[in-house]
Amino acid sequence: MRLCERALTVERILADGRRQSWRFEPYWLRVAMDDPPRPESELTLSSHGRSLAIGAFLTPAERLGLARALEAALRIRRRALEPGEPGPLGAQPAASTSAMP
Repeated sequence: MRLCERALTVERILADGRRQSWRFEPYWLRVAMDDPPRPESELTLSSHGRSLAIGAFLTPAERLGLARALEAALRIRRRALEPGEPGPLGAQPAASTSAMP
């Protein structure tokens, strides 16, 4: 998983070496996880009608920790993307003209 300026990308490498990749726009991305977590709790990313469960190999507590860390990182990223708000180190964010399909 990689959070960049304009995208959160999740990549899964299957046992046979094939790669699967999902891209989400951070501003609209929602993170869902039961708190407190149960053994069957999923960590789900969703945006624009698409959703993806991640971290099935993690313990419930690890999934919850990842969900909280991801939510915190997304809050920071969203603030940097707000029009008129100073970005990191006072830089103004570039205007976005692209939309997620």
